[in-house]
Amino acid sequence: MTGWPRLTEEERRAILLVEALGLLHDVGKLTDYFLLDKCGGGTFSYQLVTDPQAVHSQVGALDDYASKTWQQWSRWRSAVTPYSSFPAIAETLAEATFRWGEESYSLAELPMFARPRPRIQNADWRSALGKTMRPALVVGAMHGIAHYEKEGGTKQTNYAAMCRASAFGDEQFINETAGATTLNDAYASLPVAALRDGATWERAAWLAVMRQKLELGIADTRRPTNEVTLWDWGYTVASLAKAALAWIAQNGWPDGGPGDIYFRTMSVTIDRLEIYRNTDKITDLLGLRDALDESYRKLQVLLEEEFGLGNRFYHDETGAYYLLPDIAFTEEDIARIRSCFPLDLLPHIDFGQPGDRIRARDLDQENTPHADLVERLLRLVAIPRKRAQEIAPPVFTDSGTAEQLHATWTAHGARPKNAERCAACGLRPVAYPDDDAALEAGVTLAGRADGDTARDRHLCRVCLDRRGRPARDWYRDRRRTVWTDEVADDNG
Repeated sequence: MTGWPRLTEEERRAILLVEALGLLHDVGKLTDYFLLDKCGGGTFSYQLVTDPQAVHSQVGALDDYASKTWQQWSRWRSAVTPYSSFPAIAETLAEATFRWGEESYSLAELPMFARPRPRIQNADWRSALGKTMRPALVVGAMHGIAHYEKEGGTKQTNYAAMCRASAFGDEQFINETAGATTLNDAYASLPVAALRDGATWERAAWLAVMRQKLELGIADTRRPTNEVTLWDWGYTVASLAKAALAWIAQNGWPDGGPGDIYFRTMSVTIDRLEIYRNTDKITDLLGLRDALDESYRKLQVLLEEEFGLGNRFYHDETGAYYLLPDIAFTEEDIARIRSCFPLDLLPHIDFGQPGDRIRARDLDQENTPHADLVERLLRLVAIPRKRAQEIAPPVFTDSGTAEQLHATWTAHGARPKNAERCAACGLRPVAYPDDDAALEAGVTLAGRADGDTARDRHLCRVCLDRRGRPARDWYRDRRRTVWTDEVADDNG
């Protein structure tokens, strides 16, 4: 594991756009044409999201690999394609540009190269097109290792019986719930225009819209793999490609190609259920829940957008789990992660054991025995979660945290020894702080969380602020649930 220099703004933008490419590289499946084609009812080249000959009009020397690929694309162009059916999407992708090293790209140039086929991965694209096409080749390599084929499922399903399934086996007929108009409209309304906006691009909002649309489509029409939506599939490929490109930004192109890149899981965990169990009032429990949710949102923005290292791929009551490249975090980086959380809710941060890192090619089902593949997947997901359940978060045992919490009793007026503890957190003095300057960095309190109200309720101002105003919120939206002790006065 090597140290990690910060990404430049140019590299960060490139990685986020290649992440978007991972989501979009198979988006031609989000059409009724694709479903009809898979049951023999049409001819549709879903791979051509954009036109290769339009975006690569100047073609140089083609080696054998590139020549065969170019010939295949020429044959595909004679069929119905996403770019011919939805030209506005292809035109917009041409306006989303970035630089990778010395090369400039638009997203329109890349989707056709985001395939795992050896003749695409091994071709000399620099001689043919003047560019290596490496950002797309990374997506293609990750496309290959993201495949996890179940047994069976070799027979195509006819269109009338084509279903979208849940992981629990519940199915909906697609031609009833999302027929030609719905799927094609979803494709035509994909929010790709946002990718042109650079610094003003709201990634979280964009992903939410993309998820809504991509969940209408399925990555495979065959049972039992029809439970995999285009969102599941695209997000998996995008997350692998994002982490791989972050590794390349630091280490350069690996000698053996993207398959030689190593991944590991970082877990940021805290025992929510134990915290909730030790909370007496519903209002305090909900306040803690909201505080933790907000902290994990900050963490997600830090790792996925500011650091640009990888994505959260799993989360539950134990915490959040991120797929990252195998790079080292400095103490400063870990401090940045901790700064997303309040002092009384600090998580445990775990990067796993030295043997937990996984090489990309060792996740490829094509050349990995099934038992070995399962063992490696467990090292990425199940084992980190099990370890998180066994390790107590260092909330009160960390010496630095203890010193900072102790300072709440000694700074800003030196509270007397008999000062009352907050009835909610049991850590801070009642009505703390007298002066907002004593608050932790990044913490702000609403005006309602004043000292007099806090003293009246035997709370610190931090916990009073967390409680919020549930009665007011319920009055404004009666569909919400409200508990009696949230709205009753001292007399019930």
